[in-house]
Amino acid sequence: MSALKISNNHMFIIPVAFNQPRRPSILSVKTDNAGTSGSTQFKFPTVAGGSYDFYYKTSEGVSARITTYNDAATTVTFAGGAGTYDIEIHGKFDGFSFFNAGDKLKLKEIKMWGSEFRLGSSQSSHFRGCNQMTISAPDILDISQETYLNSTFQDCTLLTAIPRIDEWDFSKILNASSMLRGSKFNQPIVDWNLTSCTVMSSFLDGNTVFNNSISMITPLVLDFSFAFRGMILFNSSLNIDTGSATTLLRMLDSCPVFNQTLDHLHVENVQFFNGLFWNAWAYNQPMPSWITSNLTNLTNFAQRAYAFDQDISHFNVAGLTAASNMMLSSAFSKTNYDKVLNSWSGWPSQSVQTGVNAHFGTAHYTTDPLLIGNPAAGRAILTGTYSWTITDGGTP
Repeated sequence: MSALKISNNHMFIIPVAFNQPRRPSILSVKTDNAGTSGSTQFKFPTVAGGSYDFYYKTSEGVSARITTYNDAATTVTFAGGAGTYDIEIHGKFDGFSFFNAGDKLKLKEIKMWGSEFRLGSSQSSHFRGCNQMTISAPDILDISQETYLNSTFQDCTLLTAIPRIDEWDFSKILNASSMLRGSKFNQPIVDWNLTSCTVMSSFLDGNTVFNNSISMITPLVLDFSFAFRGMILFNSSLNIDTGSATTLLRMLDSCPVFNQTLDHLHVENVQFFNGLFWNAWAYNQPMPSWITSNLTNLTNFAQRAYAFDQDISHFNVAGLTAASNMMLSSAFSKTNYDKVLNSWSGWPSQSVQTGVNAHFGTAHYTTDPLLIGNPAAGRAILTGTYSWTITDGGTP
């Protein structure tokens, strides 16, 4: 607190917060880019349910106050004609979403987030489709009360960096699916604290330039499907908490150069591994620590993972119901296939589901009846006792 002396007998106490400098939000817009407003205008993406009490002023002197989402003044008209202008926003702006529409292409740059700007706790797709936008803001966006970041920067194709994003408070975010999907974001993700998040599907899906380390605290995330699909340059460390995850469906599909260890991942609750390494051409890392207690689907697991040749005989496949194309066009070898078929220690030694369709690529198997755990006998158990349909390379 600070005190202002009024007289010898009275003091007026000024709250500390009152003394804190308030930063405006600063946007740069180009009015003649395509949008729903005219070529000399820009419309703020306010939303029903948002909370507003702000005034704006432009670099040419236009000013107005806005207190409702549908105020006519949310469409700014620039007397100077079509061009690029800065807009300062002073006051409460809570609720912001283009939702891949409106004047999304007119937003050129975020120069300052401001101290009273909020995305809105019930919105998503905030900057989705803003493919002319960059961010240079030196301050931190306050998301401490937000719950949704799904599709926030989706398809922002000029967005390569977000200054100080590692300092954002992600702790209340419930959904971060598609947050950076289709963007060009390419900076390290360092210890993002997503302790409330349950969904991260398609998180960086389709980002064709990203190649930095990823470290996120994600203890409650259930869904990582497609999270890193199509990241064609990605080959850096991936540290995520998958202990609660139930699906890794196509998580690294079409990541052709990725070849980093994933043995540290906890996958005991994962049911869906289908397509996990589909088109991951270079991937070939051991995973001896994986405990697959709830595994049900291995369809396309390592299809077109041309280098993949790892021991998966320790996988718990008691609940496996689908494995078609599992190793199609992979490098799965006779050595590792023999381990899978080992009738004493491999998959035939488990009590498995009936009628499974399993593809082991072109891998051959051994037919030595004197060999302990004879793989040919193990294969016969799967195809006979359990009625599996198996595709492989046969005997050498």
